[in-house]
Amino acid sequence: MLLLRYIARRVVFVVPQLFGIVLVSFFLVTLIPGAPAVMMLGPTASAQSLAELRDRMGLTKPLLQQFTRYVTDVAHGDLGTSWQTTRPVTEDLFQRFPATLELITSQASTQGQTILASAVLKIQHRVSDIRL
Repeated sequence: MLLLRYIARRVVFVVPQLFGIVLVSFFLVTLIPGAPAVMMLGPTASAQSLAELRDRMGLTKPLLQQFTRYVTDVAHGDLGTSWQTTRPVTEDLFQRFPATLELITSQASTQGQTILASAVLKIQHRVSDIRL
């Protein structure tokens, strides 16, 4: 029973934090300079193809509708299409995941070695004080 109460309290704090993260990420992407359609199709794209892509991406709709669609898509696991690779973002993430995992493992190993070396030096320092 205590565990359920603890989890419920945590969820009460996590939900607003997740909403804030989603809100900030939406506005960061929305407010950056440059047009996503131009970045995806290139600067030589025709006005008609740019208008079609903007409409398909929902960029012609009001900001509140864009945000609602964004939240719905993120909740369903759809992170959208990358502006640079024009592929689904989830595919790009899964493609880069092994390299990311390798970097995390390497960093954790380095930090572990640093902590272990520090502990050994402290122990040696204590032992040298005792020998005097």
